[in-house]
Amino acid sequence: MTIRQKAVVHFAKQWYGSLELGVYGYCNTESGELKYFETDCLEVF
Repeated sequence: MTIRQKAVVHFAKQWYGSLELGVYGYCNTESGELKYFETDCLEVF
């Protein structure tokens, strides 16, 4: 994981309490930006 990815995971854990809750995840978009999805995706950090 990159520092940026770790930061996203840390944020998600703080926000949801656990990455296991729900089916929310962050993915890399084609533009390289982080985008929020209300569904599981292949590149969840």
